[in-house]
Amino acid sequence: MHLQCFAYDIFKFCSKERVIVQPIWVPRSENCRADFLSKMIDIDDWQTSPEFFEFMDNLWGPYTVDRFANFANTKLKRFNSKFWNPGSEAIHSFTQNWKNGNDWIVPPIDLVSTSINH
Repeated sequence: MHLQCFAYDIFKFCSKERVIVQPIWVPRSENCRADFLSKMIDIDDWQTSPEFFEFMDNLWGPYTVDRFANFANTKLKRFNSKFWNPGSEAIHSFTQNWKNGNDWIVPPIDLVSTSINH
């Protein structure tokens, strides 16, 4: 969705609810908490190639949920993510029951053993 659409939705909501939005400038040094996630580098944000996924899906699929994904790299409509993502069905896949599906599981390296034991 384009940012202009979000801005327009906020404008309509504020008009309807009689909310006054008054933007203010905040110095960078005082905006650390709000800006934290934008500065974070996720070294676990990687994916398999579409060709490899297709090969595996033909061999062992169809898969039902991509357990370690985000909106940009998911291979399936249903996915779990590390943080909130548009379309994510759950945050932190280990809080979900993996028993009733054929999950696509490509975890970060440090979560491989936890994934096997889940």
